[in-house]
Amino acid sequence: IANGWVFHKEPIDGKYYLFYKDGVRLTGAGVDANNEKRYYVNGILAEGNATFDGITRFYKEGISIDANSNIFTINGLPANGWVTFNNPVNGKTRLFYVDGIPLTGKVKDNDGEHLFIKGSLAEGLQEYNGLTLLYENGDPVTGIRNGKYYVNGIIANGWVFHKEPIDGKYYLFYKDGVRLTGAGVDANNETRYYV
Repeated sequence: IANGWVFHKEPIDGKYYLFYKDGVRLTGAGVDANNEKRYYVNGILAEGNATFDGITRFYKEGISIDANSNIFTINGLPANGWVTFNNPVNGKTRLFYVDGIPLTGKVKDNDGEHLFIKGSLAEGLQEYNGLTLLYENGDPVTGIRNGKYYVNGIIANGWVFHKEPIDGKYYLFYKDGVRLTGAGVDANNETRYYV
């Protein structure tokens, strides 16, 4: 009676190797020669969506990837896009997933490029790719926040051009996000005085 992997000279259902238990092609959990538990469908390693014991999961090479990793699945498939939760996950009711993992990275859509951190649009000061930038709704901030001026998420230092004049001026000099009053060193390493 066949138990475990069996090689067939002539393929069965296009497969040369099938997994048997007590002489029958296995559908369900089985332990292979390496003592690893895997799931099989009609003797073939489970791939994609498969239902065992009334639970549908996503399988790769006979292993439920959502059972052995942090991959989030919906109906057994890795989640992609926005997912809304009735009960908050890490304090959030909506998260953005790519291949079942909460996205940390940038995504482009019709409104431009947005930064996600652990599935949420980036908010506040965030470090990403070695830079610390200020974000609102996934976008780098340009403007005054908490009394400091930011340009594309970076705190302003030096000359900044304003599309709309501030106090009638298009260029203003900033140090640590605040308009400088007093001595400052410009890009030419020259000390200048600002009012």
